Amino acid sequence: MKDIQFFMYYYGREFIFEFFYAILLFMPWKERRKLFFLPLLAYFPITLCYIEFVKIPAIYSYIIIFAIMTLVVFSSFKVNIFQALVYTTDAYALQFACSCIYYFNIPFIDQNIKDYILALCIKSTITLVVLFSACYFLIIRKRKNKPININKLACAVSTLVGILFFVVLSSLYKATPARYFLPILTQDIILGAFATIGLLIIIIDEFNSIQNKAKEEQRILELLLERDAIQYEQTKQLVKEIKIREHDLRHQKEIKDLALASQKELNVISSCLVKRFATGNKTIDILLSDHAYQCQKKNIQMLCSINGSLLNFIKPPHLASLFNNAILNAVNYLSNIEDIEKKVIRICLSGSPTTPLLVFQNYLKDKVDIVDNLPVTTSPDKELHGFGLKSIQNIASMYEGHLTISQEDNTFTLMIVFTNTLSEYKKNLLTNDLKIK
Repeated sequence: MKDIQFFMYYYGREFIFEFFYAILLFMPWKERRKLFFLPLLAYFPITLCYIEFVKIPAIYSYIIIFAIMTLVVFSSFKVNIFQALVYTTDAYALQFACSCIYYFNIPFIDQNIKDYILALCIKSTITLVVLFSACYFLIIRKRKNKPININKLACAVSTLVGILFFVVLSSLYKATPARYFLPILTQDIILGAFATIGLLIIIIDEFNSIQNKAKEEQRILELLLERDAIQYEQTKQLVKEIKIREHDLRHQKEIKDLALASQKELNVISSCLVKRFATGNKTIDILLSDHAYQCQKKNIQMLCSINGSLLNFIKPPHLASLFNNAILNAVNYLSNIEDIEKKVIRICLSGSPTTPLLVFQNYLKDKVDIVDNLPVTTSPDKELHGFGLKSIQNIASMYEGHLTISQEDNTFTLMIVFTNTLSEYKKNLLTNDLKIK
């Protein structure tokens, strides 16, 4: 008898419990606030007491519980109020879809299990397990416990549509006695439509999140390209000034009028210009000179075999970004390698004018995971790192280039093959300084 009373109590308030289960599924657990469990635990006494002692129509109760859960999410996790609204809406949508489905007429269960509560328990358990598992593997796992990125307009639309369908329409339907006189198949179709709308809300929110994340990444890539272009211009100007100063000092030395201080300055300048490159591409020459000096300070060798004229079709800012990101990634990795013999960066640019081949290689101690043809960053802050290779891939695609990554024999190889088959339309876009799209 006590077991029956428990189930009767539970299924009289299943929304409160299932809503909480869904919230636990959707939450970005890596972004917990301190004492995050206190608001979560407070959810039950607040909502259960509210249900027991405040007697108002269900349509208002659902909205109030929705608001309480939004505040719980906002208080427990490092999300803004709009993200909290989306999480709450998605959790509500999942619970709503489950509640619609487990009230379906399933002859095998309904006809063989005469106890209504037991049949409902079996159907609800199966539904929760199936839908929660599908939601986790198809959506939640891809988020990697990080907050979603969704714009305010999409958040507002999602919340309003969710409340409209999940609260208003479903409450009106349940409050209509005539629904019991509808054919069972018609009832199942109506419930199925409601469940589909709930699942669609989750899918649309995820699609908007992916779109917004892609736009944010594109904005970051464009900012990185602008930064690389500015840095290249600064480096070019600096190298020019150093060469002018070096020329003046050497001229003074030739006429034996070089003071001791100037002699020291000349030595410093000579050490800055470690190597003079003549690859056939001035942009590459400047970049390699700068990186050779930086590599020397870190005891890293940079071995180059480059026919720079093969990449004359690439604009200097794009070429600077490509080389800078590729070399800096290798330098950052080799900086943590102790064996001096393994601290080598090899750069090769060969092939023909129609199919230039650019290769960067460096020592690799352990293989890294590859996702979407790009290695996963080893930096602890994965949100702010890992854009270097994405930028390289983006620039390569602009010029009909194909990037591949390989990890064999303790060697990391980044290879870009350019087909050099740019359409006239694309050539015109590049000529007009169009930003990366």
